[in-house]
Amino acid sequence: MASVSSAALIAVVGVLAAAPALAAQDIVANAGPAPFAARPHSFVPAFEAALNGKDAASAPPKAIDGLASASDTPVMDFPVDAAHRAAEDKGQDVVATTGVCDAYFAQSQSLTTSLSAAFKSMGAGDKASLQVLLPTLQKQLDDLLPYEVKPEVCGGDHINAYSSYQFIELNLMRAYNANSGLPANLPIVKQPDLNQQALAYAVGWTKYELGDFEGAAAAYGKGLAMFPHQHMLQQEYVAALFQLHQGAQALSFIDGALGTTYDLNDEERAKMFEGRGVALLMMGAIDPAIDSLGVAQKYHYTDEVAKLLDQLEQLKAQAAKK
Repeated sequence: MASVSSAALIAVVGVLAAAPALAAQDIVANAGPAPFAARPHSFVPAFEAALNGKDAASAPPKAIDGLASASDTPVMDFPVDAAHRAAEDKGQDVVATTGVCDAYFAQSQSLTTSLSAAFKSMGAGDKASLQVLLPTLQKQLDDLLPYEVKPEVCGGDHINAYSSYQFIELNLMRAYNANSGLPANLPIVKQPDLNQQALAYAVGWTKYELGDFEGAAAAYGKGLAMFPHQHMLQQEYVAALFQLHQGAQALSFIDGALGTTYDLNDEERAKMFEGRGVALLMMGAIDPAIDSLGVAQKYHYTDEVAKLLDQLEQLKAQAAKK
């Protein structure tokens, strides 16, 4: 679903208003998600390299050949997935026979201490501390299975949505009487964000800062396998692809994200169109690159993108004189 009409949004408001009130205990207690408190990586280095003709394409790195294959052999079996498989093998109802929902939050809480230290170092730009923390963070990321964390019935009386994207999607489906595979009579509850996505971000961001761009892309890719519509992971994955000179792969990913991640705000959508412009320039498509950067400015104007557009216009003018 790439776009939502005003009528659909009105319908969603009606659904939310009609939902029964939930007691505080219906929201699973959590130590709290780690904030993504680190400077996002810029697309400008890739733009400058392409502008100066220094962006030779390379073969797709094996480490990022498909998001879901980022880690096929986890060190520790994640209890949620083990519970799912055991119940499904017996033909049982997963929700009725397992504590799947609580396991996500237990795992999220277990990451809080290391993530708190990581984001403190990331915010300070302390690479020495990050190098010390990285083995622990990487081990924790390796322990996660690269499968999407999907909404599900919890406690038999409500549906957990683990992201804003899921919350919007489920309510839209309900408004249009589309079958989501979940009970239509239970309230949908947006749960606190899980630290698993922040872990993938922290590992990827750290590896990017240390110059391991393949490792960064693999970490972001694993995060996206679990949370395919997480906006910061999307942006950082694109930045890592640019560092690997993967313009075509970045363009394909961006177009997929723009067509399916319909809870992007204007600034986030602008960032993806900015990336689209950079990818197109890396592929030598100047006019389409200018068009995409122009769209980015309409969603969210920045001086940085204005400078990129000016450089492209100058390049076009120089080429026209030859």
